[in-house]
Amino acid sequence: MNESATGVFRGGDYPNESTKLGGKVFSYGYGTAPDADVYAVEDLFNKDTPEHDIIESNVLYDFTRSLTLNQKAKTMFSGLRVVNTSSESLGGKQINEELFNAQKTLQSSWNNGKGLSYVASAGNGYATGWNCGTAKSQLTKEELTYVGCGSVSTNHFANSPFVIAVGAVDINEVHAPYSSDGAGLWVSAPGDQFLASDAQSRGGFFGGTSFAAPFVSGVLAQMYEVNPKLTWRDARHLLAKNAVKYDSAMTAKSVQTDFGKFEVQKKWVTNAAGYSFNNLYGFGGIDVPKLVQEAMNFSQTLPAFQETVYKNPTESLSLTVAEGLTPTTLTYNLTPSDGVNTVENLVLKLDGLAGDTDGVYAELVSPSGTKLTVIGYAELNNNFSTSTQTHIANINGFYGEPVTGTWTLNLYDLNRSASPDLVISQAQLKVYGH
Repeated sequence: MNESATGVFRGGDYPNESTKLGGKVFSYGYGTAPDADVYAVEDLFNKDTPEHDIIESNVLYDFTRSLTLNQKAKTMFSGLRVVNTSSESLGGKQINEELFNAQKTLQSSWNNGKGLSYVASAGNGYATGWNCGTAKSQLTKEELTYVGCGSVSTNHFANSPFVIAVGAVDINEVHAPYSSDGAGLWVSAPGDQFLASDAQSRGGFFGGTSFAAPFVSGVLAQMYEVNPKLTWRDARHLLAKNAVKYDSAMTAKSVQTDFGKFEVQKKWVTNAAGYSFNNLYGFGGIDVPKLVQEAMNFSQTLPAFQETVYKNPTESLSLTVAEGLTPTTLTYNLTPSDGVNTVENLVLKLDGLAGDTDGVYAELVSPSGTKLTVIGYAELNNNFSTSTQTHIANINGFYGEPVTGTWTLNLYDLNRSASPDLVISQAQLKVYGH
């Protein structure tokens, strides 16, 4: 097995999808990592054997646990550096926090503590999503292009502080109209017009975020090849640091809501640590030669990875989000607790959601003044866990900013409705960082 990292691929239509995605990396010597060892997980275990349980019920959760607990899996995948998941249709709309904990445990122990890079396609739900609701149905044809239905936060595999969520750009290097947006994106990559073949050797042109993700996985394999000392955090740090702005001149976009015009899509925002972020692209695209060279020369040691407990706002834990253009505001006074001084990810957790979620929008403002969209205009509509009434959103755009100070969450209900206003019993923030 190469020191470079082994890609583990899964697609919704396996083995056909896995064959196409694996080809994105191999591509007969011309892919992004032609020398990498690639495994299609679904093909490794017979459905009639106990080993199949490793990946059957929840591919990412069970596979992650197996690498920690199952000696056979540990032996089979020793040296693994990249796990690619190109599917948004498995495991439900909302992530289970047990996956966070399983990934955290694995990252601290796998490959002598260097961990592995989880890569996931953001999803192809921007234009359709799970359920757009009436708020989006009232928009004009042009306004419809400004609002995503399916977000990274509704993708079970991509919505995690331990995952590199990948969006897609089209052949003109602008946001692909299907590519799910959101605060949880990390980078974007080409996703359209790829010539590939499936397990039956049927060729054709394919596209989607399922093809953008293995592009990034192959680049990560190259990075680990030239510098095996890289950790999973080093790798994603280099992706963010060296990201290329797609559509750098893009402007903010507004739509007509029931209460007047409202900005629903922000332009590129540069945070206080100097990282540029946009909910359509994450930190941006990939300059492969530069990134591999940067990986080869990288010798920095990031401080130990830490996390805080969930932090409550200073206001009441139960609130009603008022309709209109005036936000319902929550504030969080954070200190460098639990050893976290610098943000790498934040997680917003909304519990006890009840009432009308259609047209709810949220933005988070850091102590440094950076303002980012954390819940899009059509994102929350029926896209949370109905069993627990919980919505969890991973947030990447504050990467590198200091933790200390007052964080402000602005919540808007922009859809006039006869239904009861949205009530949230608890809104908490957690910080991952160093």
